[in-house]
Amino acid sequence: MLRSIIRGSINAVRFPAPLILLFGAYLLGALVFTLPFFSGLNQTLRYRLAANEMARTFDIISLIEPLLGSAYSANSDALANSAADADMAAQPTPDESAIMIGLVTMAAFVAALALGLAMASSIPNVLLGGGALCVYADGRFTWRRFLWGCWHWALPFLALLFFFGLAVSLIILLGLAVMLLIGLFDLGVLLLPCLFVLLGLYFAVAMLFDYARAIAVCQNRRNIFWALARSVRFVFRSPAQALGLYGLMTVLGYLLIVVYNFIVAPLIPFGWALVAIGVQQTFVAAQLWARLARWGAVLALYQSESLPK
Repeated sequence: MLRSIIRGSINAVRFPAPLILLFGAYLLGALVFTLPFFSGLNQTLRYRLAANEMARTFDIISLIEPLLGSAYSANSDALANSAADADMAAQPTPDESAIMIGLVTMAAFVAALALGLAMASSIPNVLLGGGALCVYADGRFTWRRFLWGCWHWALPFLALLFFFGLAVSLIILLGLAVMLLIGLFDLGVLLLPCLFVLLGLYFAVAMLFDYARAIAVCQNRRNIFWALARSVRFVFRSPAQALGLYGLMTVLGYLLIVVYNFIVAPLIPFGWALVAIGVQQTFVAAQLWARLARWGAVLALYQSESLPK
């Protein structure tokens, strides 16, 4: 497992073309999606060009805040009108179940928006992922091989992204249903355990789809359902190594986000805009490297465990 991690990490640096192209694609996307909303944002370091793993090419807060602001204004106006008319007519007692359903509906809308935008932001991964995995599988880089891999695996990886989105949507709906039941039956003590279960489901789905992409490239099979089935088989045959490797590489990616948000960014003086942007983009590049290293490590582990020596 450790050899696979080292090999994947080295390959992500040894072949810089995928990293450079991914960084350029995300930087361009960040500018396109962020600049139209820039004038309306609070100018603090908390708003950056690439938000996080879930929504890298835009700051999703800038898209959700107007919706929440409008909802708050509407609710404030409704409360004011209700207070003004209180002497004219008796107001019915609020229906707690209706309020809960309304909150869940709003949460579902926000979750669907975040999921859709996050999937759109993953398109560069899809278009460049096949080429990167082909290069990592070969152990050498040529532009012809890299571009062929990008084109050859674009449609299968888009299909995988679609089904991954469906799987995540089901997890979100399950989570909303659980939240509704917890609220209705006052089972707050179960909230944290249920949250961990949902996060575990998301982690498992993401892992299986990443292994499916690596297996498809290693075996040169474009059938995504075959690749997903082989992914499940591989994880069940080598659970400790598959889970351990993917868990460590995932933690590395999120650790970079924590280091940037809570350690590095607060140390930068507010007026040092160019320094803040430079440090920010350095961490974006580091996160992209961690993603490519995870792909390379997953592929290396499958090659070492399943392919003929």
